Amino acid sequence: KSNALSSKFFDLSPGLVLGLPFWDIEKFASIIETISFKSYDVAMTCLQDGSEVLPKMGREREAFLSMATALAAGPWREIGGSLEASSQVISKIDEVYRADMFRLGEQLAKSGYRDVAAFLHNGSNSLGQLGSLFQHDVLDLCQQLMDISPEAVPYFLGSLEVP
Repeated sequence: KSNALSSKFFDLSPGLVLGLPFWDIEKFASIIETISFKSYDVAMTCLQDGSEVLPKMGREREAFLSMATALAAGPWREIGGSLEASSQVISKIDEVYRADMFRLGEQLAKSGYRDVAAFLHNGSNSLGQLGSLFQHDVLDLCQQLMDISPEAVPYFLGSLEVP
């Protein structure tokens, strides 16, 4: 399985090299390696999904990779769903605030929260209903709440109702 994973990485490398800076490729490869020690199948899926999602990211890619590193070290099974949910973050949250959303996901992962993918999915749906200015305000409130009670952040963000 190690050979298959390595082969897949080299197959996808041209697209990664064209779409990402070298240090992001290096970090992504390190994440895939960490996951491969736990599950080759999850690592293979993450490699495929990441090669499609990461080149679509802008400034938020660094924050996403930092979150993915935290997931790989902790609740590693969450990384596949988080890659899928990141597409929703990209499409629903203003570009300026996407990194904030991924940083919240990283903090949740580090706090032991076990459903980061759902947080990203549901949170981006909630934030997507708001204008850019309100997204900033809500994310700022989430950060303040994170400092007090990390487990309350997903519930707060999910409770938003826009008339």
